[in-house]
Amino acid sequence: MWVKVGTQFARRWWAFFTRLEHLHYLDADNPTHLWLLLNLFLNNLNDNCKAFQQHWNNHLMGGSTTNDKSPLDQCFLGQARLGVYKDECASIHPDIISTYYGVHCKIINCGPDLADEINEDVADHIAADQQTHVCHEAIKVPVYGNPFMDEATEAKFWQLLAQMVEGDIVPEDVGLHSHKWNDRQYPLFEVLRVGNRGTKEVQISLEEAVWQQRAKLWGQAMTALEVVLTSI
Repeated sequence: MWVKVGTQFARRWWAFFTRLEHLHYLDADNPTHLWLLLNLFLNNLNDNCKAFQQHWNNHLMGGSTTNDKSPLDQCFLGQARLGVYKDECASIHPDIISTYYGVHCKIINCGPDLADEINEDVADHIAADQQTHVCHEAIKVPVYGNPFMDEATEAKFWQLLAQMVEGDIVPEDVGLHSHKWNDRQYPLFEVLRVGNRGTKEVQISLEEAVWQQRAKLWGQAMTALEVVLTSI
């Protein structure tokens, strides 16, 4: 399934963000730029995820056990035959369930201080058990934050951006004019490095007009952001 996620929409978003870095001055280490990305494109990305989810759940699966039924068909048939299953441990890690769930012991009556100590001991045991499954360095989560000091200033930014979009203003110095492009043509592809070692190169098409429109929106937002922040 994850291969389908990548080929159907995720790689195009990756290529688009790479395009913003290469051509439209996105700085991935700038918390303000990350805030801008989230506010401009997160809803679009979520819409793509939901569309893929709907398509995937309705696609027919071949094989001797599926009989060309979709995941939704299989789910419905299972509920009709066996009833709706309620998983009481849905949010708990499987290793924790197998170690601690269903252990019967005598209930100890103790005061709140001792109860806290027992809970802390259990938490420490769980953390120690899980540590053996951690095989990689912790992933650094990018920092992002609202660059505006108050809601009124942020409202000015969104108002200015709306005016730029309505007026179809194409700002300078954000890679939106043809003199910034090779052969004065907006590039139709972006090259991504994939594979475990990042040595394989693939061309991802950004030929659809929506990607250039989103790049334009990014440039307009960058300009509006600079105008508002420098006027404070």
